[in-house]
Amino acid sequence: MGHKSPSPLRLARFERRLTQWQLAQRANISASKLSLIERFEVQPTSAERERLAASLGVPEVELFGPAASESAADPDSSGTAPTGTADPHEEGGP
Repeated sequence: MGHKSPSPLRLARFERRLTQWQLAQRANISASKLSLIERFEVQPTSAERERLAASLGVPEVELFGPAASESAADPDSSGTAPTGTADPHEEGGP
């Protein structure tokens, strides 16, 4: 089930002699989330992919493969909450 080879993200980080904490700081994500991404346990959002690639100075596709650029065009992968979800029973004022 697990991957036996290191992720391209981890290899790029190693090549730049960055710790997980350093890369996480540069990409504005938590070090624990970065660890999960590197171990293929979670998928980064499109914004996280962009920030990680920019922080390492490499194209997104190099770190996450061609599927990353395809899902960037997918509106469901934006990570934004739907609008208009206010409680209809809530009053506007006292």
